[in-house]
Amino acid sequence: MTEFEAIDVVRVRGTATAITSEERITGLLEYVARPEGGAWLMMPVDVLVAENEKHRSAGIMEIAPLCKMDLHLRVVLSLGKKDAMRALAMNAGDELTLVRCGWGKEWRHRVRRAS
Repeated sequence: MTEFEAIDVVRVRGTATAITSEERITGLLEYVARPEGGAWLMMPVDVLVAENEKHRSAGIMEIAPLCKMDLHLRVVLSLGKKDAMRALAMNAGDELTLVRCGWGKEWRHRVRRAS
């Protein structure tokens, strides 16, 4: 499994007109390939397991892996084909900077290849 370490990553969510939340993410991220060549950098599956335990105790239906709700919960960065290829070509310990723009702001995310 390919893992990345989030050095300086901000997960931003919002509506068409405004930012609703900004969250700094640290720790390990999993690389999950998509069929069209892109990839997601997601929080570890332990986050999904913990959320499903809460759902189970409350009597709510569990979240299936890689379903829409799981993606909303765990995806930190979405990578296009070029960014995914750059990420896979990195050696352990190398850093990758990704620039994302939206809502009139620019975010620079830095991740390091862990394995």
